[in-house]
Formats: sequence, C-alpha cells, structure tokens
Amino acid sequence: MRNSIEYGPRFGNSVSMKTDGGGMRIQERWKQADIEREQVERVRRERAQKTADWILRRAKPVQSHPYLERKAVRPYGALRE
Repeated sequence: MRNSIEYGPRFGNSVSMKTDGGGMRIQERWKQADIEREQVERVRRERAQKTADWILRRAKPVQSHPYLERKAVRPYGALRE
C-alpha cells in the first residue's frame, strides 16, 4: 500500500511526498537509480576506451590505399588500417 502526504492548497497545485511500501521516498529511489545508471555507463565507457586503445595500438599507419591511389592522393594525418 502506498502512503501519500499532500502539502499545499486543497485545490490546485499540491506537492505530494509519496513513498513506496518500504517507506523510501520515490525521489530517493530515483536518485539511487541515477547513481546506479551512471556507474553502469562509466564502466561501459571504460570498456569502450580500452577496446579502442587496443585497436589503435595494433593498427598500422597507412602507406597507400586503393582509394587514395584512385584519387591520386597521398595519405595525410594519422590514417591507420
């Protein structure tokens, strides 16, 4: 069963401090969910960064490439394959 305490005027905009059955406010649960989501995202980004670093460390600089040769263009910058 959900508990609800309403603040404010009887009619119109009122603020409701709802709780779940365990007494924890919904707002607190949202904050906790945000913290957990941020932690999951941080781990996902760290794994993606490690994967990208691994790929770039093993990639070799481009000396020539069929596309560049067709266009008669020399490699410029940090092109890797």
